[in-house]
Amino acid sequence: MQRRLVWSLQGILFGSDMDANVLRTDSAHPPPGPPASLFVDEVDRGLYDSAMSSGTGDRSQHFPAIERKHGQPVQHWFDLLADHGEAKYDEQMALLREGHGFSQSHANAVVMTHRGSTTTRRFAEPEAYFDSLDPVKAATARAIFVVIRRGVKGLELVTAWNQPMLRHESGYVFGLSAATNHLTLSPMSGAVMEQFAERLRGLKVNKKTFIVPVDWTVDASLLRDMTRARIAELV
Repeated sequence: MQRRLVWSLQGILFGSDMDANVLRTDSAHPPPGPPASLFVDEVDRGLYDSAMSSGTGDRSQHFPAIERKHGQPVQHWFDLLADHGEAKYDEQMALLREGHGFSQSHANAVVMTHRGSTTTRRFAEPEAYFDSLDPVKAATARAIFVVIRRGVKGLELVTAWNQPMLRHESGYVFGLSAATNHLTLSPMSGAVMEQFAERLRGLKVNKKTFIVPVDWTVDASLLRDMTRARIAELV
């Protein structure tokens, strides 16, 4: 199947000779086992919910009913979640369910949309994930994986638990999740995060992930060094 590659950063970052194979995935060798639980727990646990909506899977199909039942535009609830900062998925769900009487399905629709997942549709390959993002996020996400794979050999770009990740023969080494207003990146290791704390200064840093703007100027050296450190940790 021919892939569409919409890349506004190509000329700026790589010139006209960008190797299309950098974005190749090897579907014949699916990633074994789950990614490190740190990425699942800290980034977007809701991306792994088992409920599959009918039709398009668009979470916004719940919004009219939410607005009728709770008497507020859905933006009100997005703003409420934003006011609580980088709360975890379970905490955000509890805020809406226990604090404001939301049903499970309505709370999940609001929380997951706020966290950047606008659909329950599952992505078979990374390109499908990138294509689901707006052009700015998609360009930055693609650039992140390209610069890592250009500098670190032996990595597969795969979809694991509905997110794009890089896999070395020894395990998962880097992952990305797109939220509404940022991208969350992870070297899949708290120890690696501590090792690079000084170079991450100025970014929002959690225990095992860090957050970059959707239009981030990709720091190729940082990402490659973090990935190499993660590989060294695994082997």
